[in-house]
Amino acid sequence: MKPFEEDKKEIATAMKRVSILSSKSKLCFIAVLCLFLLSIPTEAQITWRRTYGGELDDTGVAIRVIDQNRFVVAASTGSFGVDASSIYLFETDALGNRTWSALIGEGGIFRALDMQVDEDGDLLIVGFTNVDAVGGYDALLVRTDAQGTEQWRKTFGGSDWDFFSDIKLLENGNMLLTGQTFSSGEPGGNAWIILCDSDGEIIWEQTLGGSGLHDGWASTVVPGGGFAMTGSLMADNGETDGFLARYDESGNLLWVQTYGGEGSDELRDVIVTNDGGFSMVGMTRSFQEFNEAWHLKVDASGSEEWFKNWGQIDNQESYRHKQLGDGRFLTIGYTETTGAGGRDMFLLRSFADGEFDLGRTFGGVSDDEGLGLQVLDDGYLLVGYALSFGQGSRDVFIVRTNLNGTTENEDVIEDFDPVSVPELASSEVIVYPNPSTGLFFVDSDEPIIEAVLWDITGRPGRWERDESGLTSLYFDLPAGMYLLELTSVDGKQYKSRVIISN
Repeated sequence: MKPFEEDKKEIATAMKRVSILSSKSKLCFIAVLCLFLLSIPTEAQITWRRTYGGELDDTGVAIRVIDQNRFVVAASTGSFGVDASSIYLFETDALGNRTWSALIGEGGIFRALDMQVDEDGDLLIVGFTNVDAVGGYDALLVRTDAQGTEQWRKTFGGSDWDFFSDIKLLENGNMLLTGQTFSSGEPGGNAWIILCDSDGEIIWEQTLGGSGLHDGWASTVVPGGGFAMTGSLMADNGETDGFLARYDESGNLLWVQTYGGEGSDELRDVIVTNDGGFSMVGMTRSFQEFNEAWHLKVDASGSEEWFKNWGQIDNQESYRHKQLGDGRFLTIGYTETTGAGGRDMFLLRSFADGEFDLGRTFGGVSDDEGLGLQVLDDGYLLVGYALSFGQGSRDVFIVRTNLNGTTENEDVIEDFDPVSVPELASSEVIVYPNPSTGLFFVDSDEPIIEAVLWDITGRPGRWERDESGLTSLYFDLPAGMYLLELTSVDGKQYKSRVIISN
């Protein structure tokens, strides 16, 4: 079959010829031409907006393209599993229909913050957990097979809190991990970069710290050798500046450049650009009294070439971005300057010099944010969370657009995922009623001397201890799901989810 471009040329030639035919011949020719046009194959553009999850908080953080008809998503969920938060993985087809889903984590807090897919289809997820942690939280690396079945997990860190927020894969199978550690380096928090092999064994690690809080957000592999990490660090005026740190292949620090103004500035993502320089996006408060999306372009040595701050009316921030083949940039985040209300997922496309090309919002009357994106042959994939739609508090929100960043309609299909794991339970301890307005009673074979209530993010919301035994608990906290951890007089621990309702 001839390409459509050749079909168009034939149609144009035929239309020129029709002008010299008789009226009867013209009618016959036009009828044949209409049949010819109907026979030309056309493919409808696939676009959609969908939510996924259960009745509580579910947030999508990364989406990856297996092929043009299969997409895999990493998220964190409070709707499923045994505790306040589990890692939630699922795959969809080209239309957004879920084909499988899986959970990672048990007995505590598991949060996903980024994911990659290796050449064998295995999923590599990073984040943090408080399970078996040396300190309060340890950074987490999990490998699963192509259907989300866990193969192994490793934790990294020391006696304090540690987190991973970004993972990149090298061609040889090694992994570049980025995050923040309070367990090593300078006091107060350090940007953290680790190179490890395909089994999660550390090849080298480096921290970047100083006076005040330093945070690593993302890294990239530099063609020709070495790596670059971006994030935020404490400036002399007590605010934060963005930074770009350049490392050689052995992890030796080559240079650090800082960027920003008098306000707080954060850089959250970095990519190598088509011209060999670096592009970074994040948030700035150096130009307005509210957050603005920040886009910064530097050359290969870190010297600033240009920057753009987007917002000017209300809060707006950027989280991830990509450069297209024609040099334009695609950025995902949120905006409060336009849209249906609250925060809206925001897709910004800009030209190679940073100037505005187009902006699209997706969302409803509540807060909806975009946290990750991918580029398809015929459009874009966006992932984040929606409060405006779905089954519960937050649902994973995925939008598939065309190349203009739009969808055929604004209808949101809501998908309820029945994946679940039975809650931890014991006949030795009963907590009731559940749900409750905040007052719970404890019936236990052994006296319960300690109770800790954890919120969905893993922060302790309330702690009680009584050596004589706790028979009732009252929590004056916002409505939502919490993890209740009870300890008996003989050291046994019991955990279960409890719901506080209005």
